[in-house]
Amino acid sequence: MNVNTPRCSEMNSENAGLEIRRARLQAEHARTQAAYWQWRNSELQLRHAQQVKEIQDAVMRLCACESPADQAWAEHRNALAVLFAQSNTYCTWSLALSARPDEKIIYLASDSTPTVTPRMLGVTEGSSPTFLKALDLGGRDQREIASLLHEKNDKAAAEKFLVSNKKGDASRVYILTGGLLETRQRSAALLQKAFPSFQLVVIAPETEGRYTLLSAETELHRLALSSGGTITHVLLLAKGSTDIHMAWLAAHSGTATGAGTAATDVHKAERADPSKAKDCFHAFMATPANAKLAAAAEAGTCAVVFAGASVHAIGKQYAALGHYFRRLSKAELATSDVGTADFERHVGLEYLGGKLQVFLGATVHKSLPSELRSGTIPPMGTRRPQLEAELPAGTAI
Repeated sequence: MNVNTPRCSEMNSENAGLEIRRARLQAEHARTQAAYWQWRNSELQLRHAQQVKEIQDAVMRLCACESPADQAWAEHRNALAVLFAQSNTYCTWSLALSARPDEKIIYLASDSTPTVTPRMLGVTEGSSPTFLKALDLGGRDQREIASLLHEKNDKAAAEKFLVSNKKGDASRVYILTGGLLETRQRSAALLQKAFPSFQLVVIAPETEGRYTLLSAETELHRLALSSGGTITHVLLLAKGSTDIHMAWLAAHSGTATGAGTAATDVHKAERADPSKAKDCFHAFMATPANAKLAAAAEAGTCAVVFAGASVHAIGKQYAALGHYFRRLSKAELATSDVGTADFERHVGLEYLGGKLQVFLGATVHKSLPSELRSGTIPPMGTRRPQLEAELPAGTAI
């Protein structure tokens, strides 16, 4: 038979066309199968992530129950904090500076508005907690320096005291806190005159309060979100020797930002004066902007986290020893000194009949363990299952 006849040529052409269509169908089948497995793997990964999140939240709820204040429990709790990649719970404003180094929040002694950014003072995104904490020159330290300068006329001792605050750091920059803004600026001007080679600046009380919450915002929010509805709002009360900072967040709407939802008040004009912290607290809770917070407190779904001098008043032995918040029992709070912890006892035991859930964070910044920094222990929820190995192509679903 002559293969070059018109009929044979036509058949060869048809066969070639069939082969092309078959190749296209196979390619389309392969693309469809790949898309399916990509979708299926994605669905399984999402399901896995959700299950991990539910387990994590359940563990966090268990850890938020009252617990013994002993070293063994703290070690186990720290191990969970590493596994869950928990972050800072030491509520102090200076640690938040590295999160927003380019925001103008710092005043010179003569400023009417803030003109200085943290970066201009040497702060970067990678600044160490030790460096950041050493920037803070509080009211208590200022009074000690003033005593050395004016009462004891010992400038050398005053300078030595200032430098000792830096714990070996070469920086001679200090950000003053304590009292009203004008009081801080007046102190900064006096100290700048006494130590012209140093740089002394000021942060406004309201900004200090806002940054105090920002320093532990992630874990404050996690405390509420992981509670399963038992905590809907978290109130931070950071009391210092003269000031008290109050700010709050909600589980599903985040940090409250409206006017009146954060406040910094002077509860002591002078160190020897009686504290007005209770009055400041009641006025804050009665502010219309804080109605949702007050409703949560009445319902028993509000947690209060004490920070600053309040932790020392209650007792450092009850504080967290790592990246977590520790639930304080009523019995533990009741053992605190009636005089020293009068405000804290009132909030936790007396206000609304003791409906608030009381927590303490860490008293110092704890660096993350080396194994977490190096990535050998990935955070919970970020592990990706090896679905290709578990579900090879062709596996029936």
